[in-house]
Amino acid sequence: MVLWCRLLVSLLRRGWPKASMVNISKTVCISGPTDRPWVEAQLRVHGCDVVLGRSYEEFPEHHYYEEELIDLIDNSDVLLVSSRERVPRSVLEECKSLRGVVKASIGVENVDIKAATDLGILVCNSPVPENCIGVAEATVGLIVVLMKRRKLN
Repeated sequence: MVLWCRLLVSLLRRGWPKASMVNISKTVCISGPTDRPWVEAQLRVHGCDVVLGRSYEEFPEHHYYEEELIDLIDNSDVLLVSSRERVPRSVLEECKSLRGVVKASIGVENVDIKAATDLGILVCNSPVPENCIGVAEATVGLIVVLMKRRKLN
């Protein structure tokens, strides 16, 4: 999560002028915010307006319909997407001011990369060590399961 926030702040520093310098503001939509208010606070410190979706902890099973996601993103410049959301071409095409989609975990399989590329939208992820460790543990577990099945057969 820290890397996710740092990545976005880095993008704001490099590619976007500060809101106070050019009299514009950047809007960041967090589709599945967590109970970590410092992410929102850090974005606000750097001049961003923040739009929050449904909390990931309060609504763990909620998936946005395409129309809901479009309404949520609206005029946001960046979408911080959770693992549970799908971002198809139709959503990317409807969100005209969207310039970036960031996923705070491994992979970007839930975002239509071809559509984003066609529309000039940056897509990136920010894997954190916690996710990498979990993937490695699951891989080792599956190897053990396969080995046990092989011996039984």
